[in-house]
Amino acid sequence: MTLPVEIPPEPVAFVLETRPKSAQSKGKKEKYSAQFSDAAKKLILTSPHFASGDLYLRVVYLFRGSFRIDVDNILKPIADAMRSVVYKDDASIVKCCAHRVDIGTSYTLVDRALSAEKYSELLTLISKSEHILVVEVGLMPGGDVAFGPIDAREVKA
Repeated sequence: MTLPVEIPPEPVAFVLETRPKSAQSKGKKEKYSAQFSDAAKKLILTSPHFASGDLYLRVVYLFRGSFRIDVDNILKPIADAMRSVVYKDDASIVKCCAHRVDIGTSYTLVDRALSAEKYSELLTLISKSEHILVVEVGLMPGGDVAFGPIDAREVKA
């Protein structure tokens, strides 16, 4: 007898050359939101990609220059834009990580999860762009709740 094996979907990750909009920004957000849902639609075969399960959302905003935005205000418009494409409802997101990086200063880019194609795209954009957003959504591994430095497991002593 063969038991069905359910293979969990791979994380969805994409890189966009765009300036983030705050959750509190005024004006039309449809065009901005469409960038995220369109990028996600190009990567997935069925919508929503994650039909169930607890998810994480990681957003990395890389910028050059003096433009600054509160990092917590970047998440909501992006999470809303991917609803019904990447996941049924953004209520399934149980962990968020937002990171703002001035690429005009010293930083270390660690490639642990991006595909070679996305990593190459990111490097190209870093060399020529002022505003880049990297978005990743995936299933939350385990039920660990950790305190202390973010990504502490990945920090080498």
